[in-house]
Order: sequence, then C-alpha cells, then structure tokens
Amino acid sequence: MSFNPFKPVIHNIQAIFNSNLQTEKQRKDDEQECLQFGICAVQAQSPRPEELYFG
Repeated sequence: MSFNPFKPVIHNIQAIFNSNLQTEKQRKDDEQECLQFGICAVQAQSPRPEELYFG
C-alpha cells in the first residue's frame, strides 16, 4: 500500500464538513426550541438603543 499525499487533506476537509454539520444541526435545534417553547437564546436588538424591546 502506497502513501497517499492527499489523505491528510481529505481528513481535514471531512473534519471541517462534519463540524459544520454539527453546528448547523445545533442551530436548527435552537431555532426549533425557540419556535415551539419560546426558549430563545438570541437576544433581539433594537436598531436604536433608546427603544425598549419586550419580546
């Protein structure tokens, strides 16, 4: 079996791809919790600081 010089690069790409999938899944889970249960981690920000937001 010969050494494949692209194997480490392929593993790095796979690791990045898998971490992006996990991040996307977590984001969708958080959005779903927010929609279903009102448990929202994202704070709404007003475009003007003098406005109060009651969410």
